[in-house]
Amino acid sequence: MACSAKSAMPRSRGTIEIATEVSGLPNTFVPGRNLLILGFAAVLAYRRRTKHP
Repeated sequence: MACSAKSAMPRSRGTIEIATEVSGLPNTFVPGRNLLILGFAAVLAYRRRTKHP
């Protein structure tokens, strides 16, 4: 059974230029991304009752 839907990912992957914006930040910068990841890790550690060594 073949899937005829088009994939969102391109078949060939080219290189993407990471440029610096006028603000001095790279164009790949996402504000708060690290806070989201650290928050998720903190919740997971709390739920598992992880202790700091």
